[in-house]
Amino acid sequence: MVLFSLCQQVFLQTLNVKKEEKLIVEAVSNKPLVGFKILVAEDYEINQAVMMSMLGNLGAEVELADDGLQVLNALDKQRYDVILMDCHMPNMDGYQLTKAILQLDKNTQQHSFIDYFIND
Repeated sequence: MVLFSLCQQVFLQTLNVKKEEKLIVEAVSNKPLVGFKILVAEDYEINQAVMMSMLGNLGAEVELADDGLQVLNALDKQRYDVILMDCHMPNMDGYQLTKAILQLDKNTQQHSFIDYFIND
C-alpha cells in the first residue's frame, strides 16, 4: 500500500492536480486515479497483469506496451498523463525510451514518466 500511496503522490504532484479536485474524486468514487490515462511499458506478462489490476482498481485507464518502440508508437496516437516503464525491455529499454521521450518533449514537456526496475 505504501507503493500505491507514493505513486499516487507522484502522479498528483506531476500533474498539478488541485487538492480540491482530488478530494472530490476520492469522495465520489474512492478511486484516486479516476480520469488518469496511464501507459505501462512492461515486457513481463505477470508484471503487466499486476500493474493492470492495481492501477485499474485505483480507477486509472491503463494501456500496455511490451517495449519502448511500442510506447513511441502509442505516443504518436494519443497523450498519456503518466508513463510507467520498466528499465529492462527488449528492442528499446526504459533508459533509451526516456531519452527518446525527452527529445520529443524538448519544447513541450508533455509527458510525465517513472522508470522502475524489478529484479527478476
